Amino acid sequence: MTFHGGKGGNESHIHQTSLTSYNIQRRFTTQNKLRMLLHRFRPLVSSTSSCSGNRSVRTTVSSLRQLLVRRHEGNPMRKLHSTNQLLWNMSSQRFFSSSSASAASESAIDSINIYYASQGGTSQLFAHQLAEGIEEEVAAAAAASVDTAGTIPVDIKSLDEQSPENFLEQFAATNKNLHFFLVSCAGVGEPPDNGREFYNYFISSTTTKDGGSNDISPLPNFRYAVFGLGNQRAHPNHYNVIGKRLNERFQKLGAQQLLPLGLGDDGDCIDDDFDQWMEQTLEFIQKTLSSKEETNSILSEAGTTATTSDDHESPAEADVLEADYGGDDRKTINEQRIECPAGIATSPDGTRRMSLKYPPLLLEPATRDVVSADLFHLQNGKQQFYSKETLPLTVRNNRLLTTDSGESGLLEIEVDILGREGGTFLHGNNEDLSYTTGDHLLVYPRNSNAIVQGYVDILDVDPHARIVNGSNDSYPHPTGISIMETLVHCIDLGALPSPALSRFILGRKTVDYKREIAEPRRTIIDLLHETGTKLSLEDFLYMATPMRPRYYSIASSSVKHPSEIQLTYRPVKYMTSKGYLREGVCTSFLSHKGAMQQQSKDGESPKIQASRIPASIVRNDSFRLPINPETPVLMIGGGCGVAPIKAFLQERVFQSGTQQYGPGILFMGYRNPQDEVYKDLVHQAMTTGALTESKVVYSSGCSSPDQRCMMVSELVKEEGEKVWNHFESGGHTYLCGGAWNFGTAIKAELLEIVQAHGNMDFEAAEQYLRNLSDQQKLSADLAD
Repeated sequence: MTFHGGKGGNESHIHQTSLTSYNIQRRFTTQNKLRMLLHRFRPLVSSTSSCSGNRSVRTTVSSLRQLLVRRHEGNPMRKLHSTNQLLWNMSSQRFFSSSSASAASESAIDSINIYYASQGGTSQLFAHQLAEGIEEEVAAAAAASVDTAGTIPVDIKSLDEQSPENFLEQFAATNKNLHFFLVSCAGVGEPPDNGREFYNYFISSTTTKDGGSNDISPLPNFRYAVFGLGNQRAHPNHYNVIGKRLNERFQKLGAQQLLPLGLGDDGDCIDDDFDQWMEQTLEFIQKTLSSKEETNSILSEAGTTATTSDDHESPAEADVLEADYGGDDRKTINEQRIECPAGIATSPDGTRRMSLKYPPLLLEPATRDVVSADLFHLQNGKQQFYSKETLPLTVRNNRLLTTDSGESGLLEIEVDILGREGGTFLHGNNEDLSYTTGDHLLVYPRNSNAIVQGYVDILDVDPHARIVNGSNDSYPHPTGISIMETLVHCIDLGALPSPALSRFILGRKTVDYKREIAEPRRTIIDLLHETGTKLSLEDFLYMATPMRPRYYSIASSSVKHPSEIQLTYRPVKYMTSKGYLREGVCTSFLSHKGAMQQQSKDGESPKIQASRIPASIVRNDSFRLPINPETPVLMIGGGCGVAPIKAFLQERVFQSGTQQYGPGILFMGYRNPQDEVYKDLVHQAMTTGALTESKVVYSSGCSSPDQRCMMVSELVKEEGEKVWNHFESGGHTYLCGGAWNFGTAIKAELLEIVQAHGNMDFEAAEQYLRNLSDQQKLSADLAD
């Protein structure tokens, strides 16, 4: 991946890849129980359209409470404490139950398992959204029938939680389980780290004639569906190859495919792709669980439940206050409030908004107003946020590379991977930490203070109140930190809301997500201000997009700088179509990092006070210089693609005294001449033989006759014969730039060149380039 500065400024990743190592097992806590209860009472109370999508109709908790209050009219308490406790007690009985459509009255599903393989977090996020949707469908089935056959657990698992052998043993156990796989591509057709072991074991086993394999038995009773995540613009030849191969493998093993293979394209609108596939999945679940509605009275069941033991979970904070429950569902959300311990709510009466969808979080009053600079104090514990490989890397330098370029200038940041500062290790023993030229750096950013304050202003709680441990296992962020620290580190406040959250805030069943949300780049705070909707703390923290790390191509040679990593980046700033100023979360974070020297007393060496960034090294084995230095090399870059090209040139120049190089060609395109920040390095490469030819063009700003204003794709077209001869010579070609414009244009030109000079039709030319890619003679490092 390259440094970010592309269209939209969303700073997305080159791969679809693990939220963090903070893996969460979803269990049925009070959150799920209350939701189940609301669905079971749906036929008996007034309901309004759901704010969470086309799939379900959510009964208002206010109407349910009013029914129960009428059953206890003798209770003089104005607070609904007993009613609220009753709801929780009732919800402990037979939630997530369904009747089979068969005469045997057995459940058609024993359990539902959702597996994800993700490196940047999208697959994991989608897995939790799918689990929530399935819970609602199961709840709706339970509401339609009281003649239940048992519970249906829904589990979310990372594909690295067990050994491949254990997973496959479970797969073969029964045909009454449903299995859903959400898998992303990392790099060029590579599985993500937390799915690599399973994928390699599962795919590499040799299938035998009877449909089995040397290691894997046939799976005729296995029921599954797969959703793949990829980027068609960045990697058209390897688009969603992991999901496709996984699906094909299950088919060869005789498994039962429940739904067509789903393909999400992060180069377009992956949230919309997933939402449509999830809709199909939930329709399938609904049909599978459908049963005849029973005639038993729900109120009779409620009365029976009210006499059960009180040894059940209670709501975390205080009682729910009686309120005016009229109006539409979205306004009802705003009106229901919950009492808090002193010092938590910002309202005069000590109450805050309550969620109908999620259980109250257990909060403690603030004991300090200091916000941690990072979350490394959670590392190696149950609340770990960063991946286990993540370390606090010391920033040695952060400098502007261009002059008079305003806010759009290129910067270069240098980080020390050994972690030494003044002879002392800053972050443990990192002596074995290393990288290879062509690798990526995975950076965990934090939100800017201004954006965080904007969200603090719309919440009705003290931002320094602490979210403490409780019985709720489905909370998607670390506990033991303050609300402010959660906003700063754990939630991507610049991200688009999911389709489900967009519907929730807008109060509509349907939303044209691509047109209304994705294209105008509307964020949660935009929607809240535009609609006047107010979210509870729980609705916001559960449904907002978690912070995901960003990928950056390393812009330095590991041979020349084994203890240092350099990144080249451009701070992202742009205006949306609705007139909002946007900043890239990670580029903004990096641009404010730097090292500062302090002069010591009595002539001692300067003492360095340096900032740190949470980051880890990610291998990119498909993007390497050829082993044989005499192999011809062609590097084609555009704008942000200068980062990996700089690393390659730096290495070739450094080794030029001991290496005999073959032809080396560079075609490079910049926005303007001011962006040509590594001109001296290119000159060194030409002088030492690391390059034999270099041509540079600019899309704008040419002011002298020797500067050519044109797109780099036009330059490639001009040099078509040279490119074709390079392909035929067995040379290696590297494409570096943005996937959206650069990648699409260059690949189109390469297809034209192969057709024209190789006398091939379009299909044959596609196969020709695909073969080069499979042989790692055509490699791409494209930022999406």
